[in-house]
This record gives sequence, C-alpha cells and structure tokens, in this order.
Amino acid sequence: NRFGEVIDLVGGRRDIKHKTLRTIGNAQQRFEEDALRLFRACRFVAKLDFLPTEDLLEAMPKAFYRVPGLSLERVRSELDRLMLEPAVAKGLDVLVQSRLAECSCRVVENGVAREVPILPELYHLVNLPQEKDFHEFDGWYHTLAVVSNTDPDLTLRWGALLHDVAKGMPTVRAVVNGRLTDRGHDTLGAEMTETLLTRLGYPKSFVRRVAWIVKNHMRFHSLLLDYQLVTFMDDPSMEHPRKNALSRHDAVTHLLEDRTALVAFLSDLRHLKNHIVAAESG
Repeated sequence: NRFGEVIDLVGGRRDIKHKTLRTIGNAQQRFEEDALRLFRACRFVAKLDFLPTEDLLEAMPKAFYRVPGLSLERVRSELDRLMLEPAVAKGLDVLVQSRLAECSCRVVENGVAREVPILPELYHLVNLPQEKDFHEFDGWYHTLAVVSNTDPDLTLRWGALLHDVAKGMPTVRAVVNGRLTDRGHDTLGAEMTETLLTRLGYPKSFVRRVAWIVKNHMRFHSLLLDYQLVTFMDDPSMEHPRKNALSRHDAVTHLLEDRTALVAFLSDLRHLKNHIVAAESG
C-alpha cells in the first residue's frame, strides 16, 4: 500500500517462501473459468521452479472437459512459452503426468471446427523400459533430462522432447540377444515429429528443422564423448590448457560431475511425480 506495507490476503508470501504454486480460491473453479490456466499452471511450475499443491493437481482433470473449447493458437502459444522456461522439465512432467497433454483443443477452418490432439504421443514414454547397459532411466525421465540440458531455443527444445518419441513403438521395439533395442526409432521418430508438429500448426521450415534433429540424433552419440573431451581439454579458461595437456581422466571426471548433477535433477523430478501420484490417489 501507500505506506510501503505488503498486504497479503491469500498467503502468497508463505507460498513464495516454500516455492509452492496454488490457485486463488477454488482451483477447479479457476480452471473452469478459463481452461488455458491448466497450461499456465504447467508453465508457472517451469518458470518459477515451484511445486504445485495437491489441490491444484486434483482439480486439473476435473476441468479437462473445457480444454476442447480452447483454440489451437492459444494452446500452442502456452506450449512454446513453457518450452523456454528454466525448469522446463518440471512443467512438462506436470503436463504429461496430469494427462493434460492427452486432451484435444480445436482449430476452425473454413468455418468448420475440428479437434486437434495436443501431445498424446508422449504417454508411452512414461515408465518405458530401456536397456540398462545404456540408459539408467525410463524413456520419459531420459527425455526430460535431455530437454533440461538443452539451451532455451524452441527448435532445440522440441528436438530434445521428441528425439526418442518413437522408442517402444511396436515396429521398432525388439529384444535382441536378451537386450532391448529400438532400431530405426530415429527414422520413425522424425516421421512422427513431422506429423505431430504439422498437426499443431507449426511452419513447415520449423517442422523440417526439428524433424532433422530427431532423425540425426543417433549420429552424434559416437562423437559426443570425444567432442566433450576435446572441448573441455581446449577450454582457454583452463590454466595452461596446452602445456599441462589436461588429461582425459580429468575430463572424464568433469563429465561425471555433470552426471551427478543430472542424477540430482532426476531425483527432484521423482519427487514431483510422487507428489502428482499422491494427488491422483487422494
């Protein structure tokens, strides 16, 4: 107010302190008033790195019946903003685990409205087993980890989100010599990406760029470690990078430190998932 005092009638300061996201008043009513708030809740989780309350999570599915009335343009705008936020993985996890991404919005063409599925292709990645010799986490956590370690660029973030979208599909999932494989998931994934992003109304040039990332991401795997080692060893900020010829052991240690941070990040996501499951079972 004009005296410099903060008047908090809804407990906002407490929620900020505890990094908690909640609606003002009845959550279900707020979402039913404007279903776009469902997507904004996911975005605010990603923007603020807050944890949604159980009341908020419980209310989300009760308002899903309002989502088909949303225009594709509004939904796509919220998705794009979410994709660029700092805690993007947390926001995406709420989007998927709540099953909001399984809903449809609508587009009107020549005066005729038709439903547009939002992101149902992501659901089969949740709890999808991967070969343990190469992946410690399931398909969805692996995807979130990749997205979170990508620069906040829309093309890169979409490419990261969809790079393994075809894993586990019947035409690519197999067991060879007792190991899980997904040969050809890059090619099928690129096709799925083109279909998905075209359906969501993205420009053709954008669709082609993201599909290219998905189709070619496997080609970088054999080069990635050497590239990171060389980049780290040649870092001009290191003291005497050439004279000391920074050892590969030190470089690998650096990469393992990154892995430790990644494990901590995934642990945080598991906490969010447990929070969502608790809300659903409650």
